[in-house]
Amino acid sequence: MAIAQIQRMRESWPWVVGPLAIGFMTPSLVVFVLAVGVGGQTIGPAFKDILGRQFAEGHNLFLLAVWSLIPFVVLSAILLFLPAGFSRRRVAWLSIFGLLGALGLMVPIHWSVWEPVYSGRDVSSTAVVAFVPLPFMCVFTMFLGLGVGWLVTKAPWFQLERPGAIGTKPAAPDRGGK
Repeated sequence: MAIAQIQRMRESWPWVVGPLAIGFMTPSLVVFVLAVGVGGQTIGPAFKDILGRQFAEGHNLFLLAVWSLIPFVVLSAILLFLPAGFSRRRVAWLSIFGLLGALGLMVPIHWSVWEPVYSGRDVSSTAVVAFVPLPFMCVFTMFLGLGVGWLVTKAPWFQLERPGAIGTKPAAPDRGGK
């Protein structure tokens, strides 16, 4: 690997690892929000319920989270192997747009499958089948997000260097010296 690419990977690691962490937590967070917001549980019991479902038979949220990681692993791999010429700022914005693309489909599908459980409505016994193709559909929407991100980062206004912008290094503190 070229030195420039190693340096860029070292600077951009939060934008490569971040999507993995967010993708892993998404199914449990959706269930938690539904339990508190729709189901009326308080935060403590809802949190305890989510922890209990991580490896529970029939509710294995951990396995669901691992299965849901597929688009986020693809995104992180793409970001990891971008050409060395990509700036830290561009990697950050590609990460954000790819993440939004994947979550833009994943969150509503998880919500629609889990919402009847917490709202007291009739629950379809086959609703969970939606989780099988979901990661692969999210790969497609993640690529759409990456495409939009690529277009945004090619725009002339994006090329201007802005101190403090997302993905840039923080400005060095002014020490008052000459």
